[in-house]
Amino acid sequence: MRKPWISLLLSILVALAVDRTLGYFLGHLLLESHSRLSELYSGRLKSEVLLFGNSRALQGFDAPLVARTIGAGCFNLGYNGLTGEQVEILAKDALEQVPGVRLMVVEVSCFLERAPLETSDLKSYSPYSRRLQQYMYLHSPHRFWACKLSWLYRLNSEIFFRSLAYLTHSDQSHGMAQTITPEVKSMPVGKPLYPSEIGEGGCDALRHLLDVAEKNHVPVQLVLAPYHPTFLPAFADISGLMSDIERKLGHKVTNYAGRLSEDGVFADRLHLNLNGKDRFTRLLISDGIIPLKP
Repeated sequence: MRKPWISLLLSILVALAVDRTLGYFLGHLLLESHSRLSELYSGRLKSEVLLFGNSRALQGFDAPLVARTIGAGCFNLGYNGLTGEQVEILAKDALEQVPGVRLMVVEVSCFLERAPLETSDLKSYSPYSRRLQQYMYLHSPHRFWACKLSWLYRLNSEIFFRSLAYLTHSDQSHGMAQTITPEVKSMPVGKPLYPSEIGEGGCDALRHLLDVAEKNHVPVQLVLAPYHPTFLPAFADISGLMSDIERKLGHKVTNYAGRLSEDGVFADRLHLNLNGKDRFTRLLISDGIIPLKP
């Protein structure tokens, strides 16, 4: 009769073999995707202009329109729920891995959050970035070790399953088609969510991003994308907040928060729809934030 500990050991070995085998092939599938972070971490990305931020950058920057207009490669690395620290990591990784970057445009709202309600789960890409591993070890050590133990656990994330939708085409034209509804507009904002000063964590992350870009001789444009007018009361003093960032970092922030006001360009109070994405991107080009020859 087989001893129980031998059966347990064999079960563990079989489970690890299955985990590693499936994890290897699914990890290969992840890097074969044409989703934005797969393009970055597969080493395929080549672009002169890089766009960064959270979902407001994802929905606000039209990279294909920029590329067609300026005649140079442009790629949007914005993603849902990214924190300022995560954007800092992606920017540093991009400057190391993407050749010939000549301009970075950063939507700064992710750096203004004192306590983000949501953070994007980037663990699926952690094997390809020592910075992502360090970030995960610092903020979620149990997740870090779980990813080391199980490759399938590492790939069990929204970002992995979303990547499967882009195995045959790019995600750079992604956008929201809907228009803000009266019900969404009427939702109360409550007390101001954003004070008149940037928090220490966001300020440090943005400073580190600017410093590494300067060391690589890559200019950075900081912008605040439009909000629906009904959301602007969430800022205690938006002009004072922009001034505080400029004073602490010595870098100008171009404030577009109130530049677009009609309902037809917003998907909700925080995000532009496809029409708004087109309008905002054309503003960035006409204002010289994204020059015709970066």
